[in-house]
Amino acid sequence: MKTKKLIPENIILKMKNYETIDYIRAKERFKLASLEDKEMAFGNLFDILLRQGKYQEARDLINNNYQNNIMFNKTFARLERIEMNYQDCFNYYKLGLEETDFQHHALLEIACLNMQLGNYQTAIKIFETLQLNHVTEAIATIELIDLYIFQKEYRLAYNEYLKLREMKIINEDFLLSLRRITKILECHGFKVIKGNFNDIQNDYFIERLLNDKEENLVKHIERHKERRRDTYLKEDVDISKLIEVSKREIANKNPSVFREIFRYYLFLDEKVGYVGCEETSNIAVITIADTNQILTIYPVILSSEFDRNNNLSSKELKLKRERGFRDGNR
Repeated sequence: MKTKKLIPENIILKMKNYETIDYIRAKERFKLASLEDKEMAFGNLFDILLRQGKYQEARDLINNNYQNNIMFNKTFARLERIEMNYQDCFNYYKLGLEETDFQHHALLEIACLNMQLGNYQTAIKIFETLQLNHVTEAIATIELIDLYIFQKEYRLAYNEYLKLREMKIINEDFLLSLRRITKILECHGFKVIKGNFNDIQNDYFIERLLNDKEENLVKHIERHKERRRDTYLKEDVDISKLIEVSKREIANKNPSVFREIFRYYLFLDEKVGYVGCEETSNIAVITIADTNQILTIYPVILSSEFDRNNNLSSKELKLKRERGFRDGNR
């Protein structure tokens, strides 16, 4: 017996040029889901909205379906972090500390938020505490290494890297982070253990780390004009000019820190692309952490609750970051 499609194929084909099929199907599944399947369907749709940069729609989805439980608070916290509403994000993760099954994850995210805001000593203490638990040891060590690299404390990063190499974990996300950290430390003259990363997907991050020629970057971003993507740039956008504007703008912005990358959000004067079928002048600029070396640029739709103040240059935050451990007691 054939399973009936949620959406007729002819309708999908008509909509294909405006929205991706996985988004259409996820939206329909959420709409039709039974009560017991609703939470899973919600999570799937929310993940797709974040991946596609539809932050306003993600916020509307939460507001219209909110329930006071771990899953919804965790979901809200993810969005607030992306949109730089850090105090709200803190509040949601603090609620998570009261739930036994979520405590370690909430504590890890609180440490990452402290790192984001320049409260490095607090972040270090939490990461070190989480290293004592076998469930969070690996991820806490990775985050601690990233913090040290961000601070240009490469010797401290290398010491933690040696601990990381001792961990016998076969997980693609773990191995991908390990390979990136290995390459960064190697570029700074440290003796690294090469390891066998042949089974991991090709990593554009590593390519850019080794070859930062702008022509390669232009070629990569040009591919974001393809309509088959979740988000795409307009055909007439001058990529070289977009890169130039982005480099100038991010010099005066605070990034969202996500491990080995920084993510900046810019509000341009004109529409430069589409997210699904909606035109937008908002873009995300992704760089290698603590550099102006751009990895990629793509359109997003920021919600009305995006915190523009945290997106602006903060003298106090910049000073904290520049001083780092040098003024600390470590």
